[in-house]
Amino acid sequence: AYNTPGIRVDDIVLDSANNVLYAGTGDSGVIYKCTTALGCDTSIDWSVAYDSPNSQIHALSIDTAHGVIYAGGSVGSAVRIYRCVLSTGCDFSTEWTASLSGRAIHSIIFDPVNQVLYAGTDSTAIIYRCATASSCDASSDWTQVLDAPEAYIFDFTIDSVNQVLYATAGTGGNPGTSLYRCALASGCDSAGDWTTSLSSATEARFYAIEFDSTNNVLYTGSANQGIIYRCVTSTGCDGSNDWSVSYDTPEPSIQSLHVDVANNILYAGTGVNSLSGQLGRGI
Repeated sequence: AYNTPGIRVDDIVLDSANNVLYAGTGDSGVIYKCTTALGCDTSIDWSVAYDSPNSQIHALSIDTAHGVIYAGGSVGSAVRIYRCVLSTGCDFSTEWTASLSGRAIHSIIFDPVNQVLYAGTDSTAIIYRCATASSCDASSDWTQVLDAPEAYIFDFTIDSVNQVLYATAGTGGNPGTSLYRCALASGCDSAGDWTTSLSSATEARFYAIEFDSTNNVLYTGSANQGIIYRCVTSTGCDGSNDWSVSYDTPEPSIQSLHVDVANNILYAGTGVNSLSGQLGRGI
């Protein structure tokens, strides 16, 4: 569809209200956009939405209640999360403003029921929280809610049926990591609200996590062993015994997961490093 000048696209998000795709690059810090009516299948359909001062944009998320896109990144600027009100078009740098400064950001998710943003850090496994009623347009709007012993918070997902937030974590490469959960009804605004869902003494990272709302199943992918784990949410998914191996792939890491709800298919993206990988599917 579009061969960007960079070598990594770290995240893509759809603004379904305006039918616009946004893509964040992990090696240049540029955010591209495309109006889906164009097809987004040639380079001329895409334009630069924001060439950020950061060299990496790892995460994108949209506050669908207020029509604001958030972009999290690292390296190059003290600002780590930028925001843009979608009604402006988000075509010019002046439309993007600072939301949070400080630690590098690797992941962001919006909880639409409670209208709260959560952001996970890169190089320090901290989770920040911001109620979007505050506009989340200043660092003081954000609070730290968890400081995990790992080095990264890679991904989030919400079990929308049981209203539970999950966060994957990982080390710099040494074995020993966990996956965390928090019942959203608790507010998830203090460390005591968070518990361990899955722990491993042999895995270094749980990368991606995805919720299958049709079958009420969670999936997470690991490194160093490249295993896809699954948990039926009726168990609570609040202990390692609730999880089982869905597929032990021949690859060293599972870096992305996506459920095709219409066709009831799970897709998994694998990788050796940031420059090589494969895509698999499971029914």
